[in-house]
Amino acid sequence: MNKLNFACVLALSLFVAAIVGCGPKLPYKVVPLEGTITCDGKPVKNCTFFFMPDEGRSSTCLSDENGHFLTAYTPQKAGVQVGQGHFYFVPSPGLGAVQEGEVSISALAGAYPRGNDKLVFTFEKGDKNFELKLSLEK
Repeated sequence: MNKLNFACVLALSLFVAAIVGCGPKLPYKVVPLEGTITCDGKPVKNCTFFFMPDEGRSSTCLSDENGHFLTAYTPQKAGVQVGQGHFYFVPSPGLGAVQEGEVSISALAGAYPRGNDKLVFTFEKGDKNFELKLSLEK
């Protein structure tokens, strides 16, 4: 291989590596967020809910059987977008009856729909111990 071919192959390799390796840059700053979600003192189990910033795109939140939740901005990036926004719930049809003592996701969706002003928070830095305390009591 002569020097010109080698230089062309090297330049092309560096160009491809730069494009593939860098990936798309996120349009907003994202910080990690995880914590516990409870409703009237009980853990909200196995629930999918969302954090919607005032500007930008939502993050998906998923809780386990103890109410501990993680957030995902994209499948590859954990967290929520920096700034003010709100948590909201959507009804989950077809999940079956709620067990006694468990929190109804449909009830949460009725109390805290998208666009609600009850669960507004501002995130400027990551938080691994955030507590989202909800209530359905009147």
